[in-house]
Order: sequence, then structure tokens, then C-alpha cells
Amino acid sequence: MNPKTVRARTTRGSLNMSNSSKDVRSHKNSPLSKLPAESNLMKSESYLREMMKNIQLIAVMLDLKGCVTFCNGFLLQVTGYTQDEVLGCDWFTQFVPDFRPDVKELFLQSLARGEIAAQYENPIRTKNGGERFITGFRCVHTES
Repeated sequence: MNPKTVRARTTRGSLNMSNSSKDVRSHKNSPLSKLPAESNLMKSESYLREMMKNIQLIAVMLDLKGCVTFCNGFLLQVTGYTQDEVLGCDWFTQFVPDFRPDVKELFLQSLARGEIAAQYENPIRTKNGGERFITGFRCVHTES
């Protein structure tokens, strides 16, 4: 996993954001999971996940359908949502103001082609209906 971070200016200060997605379809039941290299990789990913939970920047992971599979406490703090409200939700319908289905579809098609825009700037919707402007970088992570 190789998430990237950036600082973003907002009307109330700055935010940092990291964003990545991960394909884990064949990971857990793989016969390779018993090999030392795989064990080390799993430890590294566990360490990174723990770090992302506690760092003061937004960290979000989406699955290939655009649903949130991981978020950290900073996202929850910034948006006012609880973890139960965020995990499993559709990122686009919950967080993108003035959501249009074609935006999600274009993102998912780009992701499938591996042609996703690395940098973006857009507002996200908070639980109380407000908006926070973020700038971030996306990276795609798949199991090889």
C-alpha cells in the first residue's frame, strides 16, 4: 500500500488527506499466505493501517464499487460521522456534495482502466450538511 498525503487549505485552516484503494479478493485464502514474505507484507500492512488510524490527516480506502472499507478518526472528526455511519457506505453518495451518478461511474471506469487522476480538489459533505474543501492524491493498490 502506498498512500500519498497532501495539505489542503480550508476556510478554517488546513487538512491533510491520503486516499488509496485495495483489491483483496484473493488475499486471505491464498496458499502463499503462509510464506515468510507474505507474513512480512501482512505485518507491514498492519503497521501502516495502525499508523493511518492515528495520524492527523484524512485516510480513506474504497473498494472497487466505491464503498468505504477503511477510514481513520481524523475523517470522522472533520466530518462529524461515526465509524458505523461511514464503513460500508458509498463514498460518492455520502460525501460528494451535489452527487451525480455519472461522476461515480466515470471514476469507477477510470479505476478499472488504471487511468485514475492522481490529484484532485473537491469539497466533501459533513454530517451537518456543511462542506470542507480537500485536496488529495489517489493511489491504487491491488494484490498481485
